[in-house]
Amino acid sequence: MNEQRKNLLLALYINLPIIIGIETNILKLLGVGITSTITKYTNLFLMVSIILTFLFFNRDALKKRLFIVLSIYSLLMLVSILLQNEILAIANKLAFYTFIQVIVYILFFSAMNDLKPLVKYLKLYFILGTIYSVTQLFIFNMTKLYSMSYSYSMTLLLIISLILGITKKRRDCILFFFFNFGINLIAGSRGIILCIIISLVLIPLFYDIKRKTLLKLTAIIAISLIVIILLGFAFDGVIKNSRSIKALKEDTINIYNSITGKGELKIRLSGREKYYGFVLDEIAKHPFSYKGIYNDRYYITKHFNIADKSKMFGYYPHNIILEILFQFGVLLGGVILIYLTYIVFNTGFRIRKSNNNLYTVLFIAVVSYSVGQLMVSGSYLTSSSFGLLIGYIIFIRSKKLLNE
Repeated sequence: MNEQRKNLLLALYINLPIIIGIETNILKLLGVGITSTITKYTNLFLMVSIILTFLFFNRDALKKRLFIVLSIYSLLMLVSILLQNEILAIANKLAFYTFIQVIVYILFFSAMNDLKPLVKYLKLYFILGTIYSVTQLFIFNMTKLYSMSYSYSMTLLLIISLILGITKKRRDCILFFFFNFGINLIAGSRGIILCIIISLVLIPLFYDIKRKTLLKLTAIIAISLIVIILLGFAFDGVIKNSRSIKALKEDTINIYNSITGKGELKIRLSGREKYYGFVLDEIAKHPFSYKGIYNDRYYITKHFNIADKSKMFGYYPHNIILEILFQFGVLLGGVILIYLTYIVFNTGFRIRKSNNNLYTVLFIAVVSYSVGQLMVSGSYLTSSSFGLLIGYIIFIRSKKLLNE
């Protein structure tokens, strides 16, 4: 399989959530009663088709890597089950998500020899992304329910459009960013804001951007946030019903009260503070205890008296640092975190030194997306952002495309 087709398949796989999201929203707007069943099997069919096609045409290059990755993963999973067999209740679901969200990306990137066409193919999804945003706004207006999956499905495209808008002065990219970012604040999750902030920090470190230009754009984003928050104070309807804007409003009031001495500083964490508190206490009590991958889900559900074992899947620390320290202990977990930090920084330094624009765009986008999500929302074991990060780093380092 040539590199163009590999990149085309990878771009399609990355953006499958957008395609499935559009299908889901349209079916809901049409009042189709079996929407979840239709989209579930559509997603599964497309996902399996892409994976099998990619693996079949790259079987010789991936045979050894697939064996190594699956062997390491199986060993870690087996140890976790031996340590805590309660996790067997959701072992199949966990293994499935780890494979499609993390392992598949490692395999995809391992088979790549050139990623230069990827940004071009990802930009093709700007139109589909905008359609997804518009349909999501209609769904939100109808159900008053926000969608975190919508937000993180759009994050990579938003960051790429922001980078190209700043570095190439692409007005279409800037328009795409503000339009879709605005809808995200209304109908999506505020966690994406952290991803955007990280990208704004990284861009001037990799590009010779005029300080005035960067400050201007940062100011526009900040003013946009303020205007949306003020609209949330002032008007009923779609904006007032936004969970993200409501949280930003409350954070704004709490920060103001803290500055003026009228109250303590409290940032709304949507219940995550309970997870953080429990996990930190457990780490402090048993700093060197190895609990195994996934078993944080068992201990957290046990602590919160969740009797239904099938619900364990969503109970994890919501912070990659705490998750790794809890699973592996302070000593081994600390080594893993230090190594991850080192390879991210080292890879970034090599890309910056190479002056390769396309690889720089991808690095900033992937790092901003993964770090932002994994610090406040996702689990590194079931989030595609982590798979993208590790896969991309493996590609850069193993192919030796950049000078040391």
